[in-house]
Amino acid sequence: MLRLTALAALLITLAGCSADDAPDAIPDEPVAVASAEDLTRRMAARFEDSFGDAEQFTVLAGGFRSTYTLNPDTSQMERFLLTMTPTDSASTDPSVQMLVQSHLPNVPLLADGFREAPMSGPFERDGVPVYMLESDQAGATVGIPDAGGAAGGATMRLYVDARTFDIREIYRSVPVDSLDRPITMRILYSDFRTTDGVRIPRQLRQIQSGFDQFYSESDRIVQGGQLGLQKQQLQSAPPSSERDAQIAEIDRVLRSINDGVEDTEVTVSSVVVGGED
Repeated sequence: MLRLTALAALLITLAGCSADDAPDAIPDEPVAVASAEDLTRRMAARFEDSFGDAEQFTVLAGGFRSTYTLNPDTSQMERFLLTMTPTDSASTDPSVQMLVQSHLPNVPLLADGFREAPMSGPFERDGVPVYMLESDQAGATVGIPDAGGAAGGATMRLYVDARTFDIREIYRSVPVDSLDRPITMRILYSDFRTTDGVRIPRQLRQIQSGFDQFYSESDRIVQGGQLGLQKQQLQSAPPSSERDAQIAEIDRVLRSINDGVEDTEVTVSSVVVGGED
C-alpha cells in the first residue's frame, strides 16, 4: 500500500509539472567550431532562437518583477528593454539587484565585440564543456565601464557552452592602482528552461572577489563585530523568510569583509510570457 501511495503521489506531481517548463535537453558532446567568428555567430543565433516571436515576458526573481519588452528600435543591438519593479519580498542587497539586472546579457552586442577575440577550448569549467573568448578591449567595445582608478590591463572573458552555445559565464578582472590584487566578477548562468517558447536561465550566480582590500584591519574588526551582533539578534527572532534573507545578506557581507569573496545567488520563481503576471 505504501508503494502504491508513493507511486500515486509521484504521478500527481509529474502531472502538475509543465513539460514546457522542464530543464532543456542538452547534447552529450561539444560541437566543433571553426573560429571566434563562427562561435559568436552561433551564440547570437542561439540567443535569437531562445525568444521566438515573444514581444514581452515577465520574470519574478530576487524579489523583483522584471518585464522584458521587445525593443522597437531595430537599429540597436538590444533586443529587449527592461523594466524592474520591486515586490514585497525585494532584497535590499545591491548585489541581488545587480544580478537580476544582468539576467539577460546583451548577446548581440557581446557577439559583435568578441567576434575577432582569441578563442580556446572546448574544455571543462564548473562541470560544463565550454569555449572561451578573451579580450582586453571588449570592455570598451560592449560599453562596460572600468572601476575607478583602474590601472589598465582589464580582462573580460566569455565562457560559452560548447554544446548549446548559451553564455554560461561572463568574467571580468580589473586591476586597480592602489590594490595588490585585481577586482574580479563572475556572473554564471545555469538551469536553462523553456516556458511558452521563451528560454532563459533559471539559476543566476555572481561571485565577486578582491573587495577585502578596501577594508583596513580596524574597519574589518568594527564592521565584522556589528554585523555579527545583528546576526545574533536576527537568529533569536521568530523564523520568517524576511529574517532568513537578512541573515543571508549579513553572511555575504561578512565573507566579503573577511575573505574578499561575495557570493550571490538568485533563483527564478516565475516566468509569464505575453504580459505581466
